[in-house]
Amino acid sequence: MKKIGMVLIASMVFLGAGVWTILNYCHGDSRLSFAVPVDSSKVNIDITTMGLAVWTGVPLMAIGLGLLAIAVLASIVAQFVPERKPSHEDSSSKHVLPLGD
Repeated sequence: MKKIGMVLIASMVFLGAGVWTILNYCHGDSRLSFAVPVDSSKVNIDITTMGLAVWTGVPLMAIGLGLLAIAVLASIVAQFVPERKPSHEDSSSKHVLPLGD
């Protein structure tokens, strides 16, 4: 479970870096309009990013989405795999203290 958490953290870092890169260098606008029949309400978001930010932001987001998919699948599989319990018969302890022999 610890490794799944590490993959999830890495995916969030990559996704955050990609979104930050794209939005930090974007030239666009956004609009929100509410209307009385709710069907005519709109949200318009225009994101235009140019240059190096496109070549770094999009791959970072793609890596983050891939890692997120791996973390989700690994956590689903981990729910169905039985836990391994160490057998005390096979393992011999090397840290045995002699008590009153």
